Amino acid sequence: MTLFDAGFKDLLFAVARRARRVRVPRGEEMVGRRRRFATSGSFAGHRAWSPGDDLRHVDWNVYARSGELFVKVFEEERRRSLVLVLDRSPSMAAGDPPRFDGARRIAAVLGVAALARVEALYLLDGEAIRSFTGLAAVDALLRALESGTPGTAPREPAGVLALAASDLRGRVVWVSDFAAPDEVERGLALLAPRRADVVGLLPGIPDDTRATHDGLVEIVDPETGRRERVRSDARLRQAVERELGLQARRLDDTFRRAGVPLVRHTVPDPFDRRAKAWLPEEWYTWS
Repeated sequence: MTLFDAGFKDLLFAVARRARRVRVPRGEEMVGRRRRFATSGSFAGHRAWSPGDDLRHVDWNVYARSGELFVKVFEEERRRSLVLVLDRSPSMAAGDPPRFDGARRIAAVLGVAALARVEALYLLDGEAIRSFTGLAAVDALLRALESGTPGTAPREPAGVLALAASDLRGRVVWVSDFAAPDEVERGLALLAPRRADVVGLLPGIPDDTRATHDGLVEIVDPETGRRERVRSDARLRQAVERELGLQARRLDDTFRRAGVPLVRHTVPDPFDRRAKAWLPEEWYTWS
């Protein structure tokens, strides 16, 4: 089947309709507002003056009463947005069907939900930054996700680097297999200033938890293309599964230390047209 066939597009529009109906808690509604120092907007209060603050923002009436310097804090609207960072590194080609296909379908579902709820959606895959607004942009989003394959460039969180260098704001969902520990740690370090708005999303496949083949199997290194045949028996499968469990715990610890939640979501069967299978209820608050 194609990545986004007619049936899957019907699912996407069902997700969009559902996204519009889901009520968001009051606290989540306020995620679209931020406080900053400005000369316009709604007055939000005071904070103590710090060296470097513009003296034009000092409230001299408060100074006259207290002898202390305070600056006015104003609240202004910011554009509510969702930023999807999609990993295109070679390891995303692992699995049968490839994890990359499932990751792109999940990104499409989450992106369409965002287009139904927020003002802007940004897609970062590699160094490219694409923006979309409104449900009229669904086809453009799908074309962007369909283009390209997992890359052969050196492992590097290119999308996270592009995000860190940009002025994009809003909730960030980093979609990846998080296979390279150094890459994950570097990416999380880059995202540290905005960690409260970041979620790691790992589209799960059977190969993440168990050895899925018996007999003689061919192993392909996605980085180099090197192929090697080995015989898979019970002892090898047990060793592989122990190592997979260890890697999963290490990854959990890495995200925990960074203060960023990591969500593992098994990629549904592409013929599964249930919206809740692709987009759990709690995910709607991400958008």
